[in-house]
Amino acid sequence: MLALLLIVGSTLQAPAAPSQDAKPPAEASARERPRADDAKATDAPADPKEALREFFLSMIKQDEEAVREAVVDDEDLEWLLKGPKPPADQLDKIEKSLAEAPLRALKAGDEVTTPGGGKAKVEPDDVSDDRALIVMGDGPPLRLQKVDGRWRVDARPIIAARKAAAKASARKKAG
Repeated sequence: MLALLLIVGSTLQAPAAPSQDAKPPAEASARERPRADDAKATDAPADPKEALREFFLSMIKQDEEAVREAVVDDEDLEWLLKGPKPPADQLDKIEKSLAEAPLRALKAGDEVTTPGGGKAKVEPDDVSDDRALIVMGDGPPLRLQKVDGRWRVDARPIIAARKAAAKASARKKAG
């Protein structure tokens, strides 16, 4: 449930589509922006499950720097920072819920249900010492990749879901 809320955004307030003139928070591409220095990288979670939890918490808090450090590619990063912030008095409950959320690391040969309801088998190339597929609850698998010694989330499916929700919301409002 938490993962679905994070991926799609609030059903009460879908993220608004950026205007054509809007620029991302930082114009440089992910490859041009510096990443964390070596000291910060050593503080990074050694486990992909913990990296995913930290990513979701950073996203909920709308902490742009932490989200940027948690993703493989931060193109369209602004889509991960949209939506209402939770009330400050609810953050402890959210952190506890996220810490207790069931996460499962998939292995080669595991079968998963895709967002469209189909079935897919995890291939050996999908999981390795520097690649992971993590499932939160009964949500879709999320890819993580180790980059510069730090586990990072491939946030493209989350961004695509948020864009689709914003587009659907705009169509609904247009009537």
